[in-house]
Amino acid sequence: SLSDYLGVIRSSGDEARRLYEDLMITVTEFFRDADVYQELQKTVLPKVFQGKTSSDSVRIWSAGCATGEEPYSLAILALEHLAKMDSAPQLSIFATDTHSAALQMARDGFFPETIAEHVSEERLEQFFFRVDDRYRIKKAVRDCIIFAPHSVLRDPPFSRLDLVLCRNLLIYLKREVQERVLELMHYA
Repeated sequence: SLSDYLGVIRSSGDEARRLYEDLMITVTEFFRDADVYQELQKTVLPKVFQGKTSSDSVRIWSAGCATGEEPYSLAILALEHLAKMDSAPQLSIFATDTHSAALQMARDGFFPETIAEHVSEERLEQFFFRVDDRYRIKKAVRDCIIFAPHSVLRDPPFSRLDLVLCRNLLIYLKREVQERVLELMHYA
């Protein structure tokens, strides 16, 4: 019964942790909603990098990053853009989530071979390498991302940011909470 299960949760830290892990939402994929990433590539990133040189930095925050597909997709687009610049700024992407197991998976950068459905062959070759039946994101991409635990509802936001992505996060929040989070992100 539910009351019996509540007793198990209260008496077992392991069961509470397992329930938490089961309830965390980590549904994401590389370049999810291709139109959004095309717009980022075509319109948003050129504005973010406009006027920046090697003496500048670009700071991006991916809030609610889950297992890392969103910040890695963004990093790939940003690195492609930087490769076209004569004097490229330093790129720092802060990827945050409250789910520690998802963050560790993101840091490790291993993904199933099914990512080939969403990542072009050229990008797979340039930004990933094969390890058995998986792909691993290359170190050059991993190095521009800092994965950290963070709750947009409890922790202060990052500051001096050029861009904030939170596509994996806002859709799961109530409207009034979305508005509060958007205000924080605007401040950041």
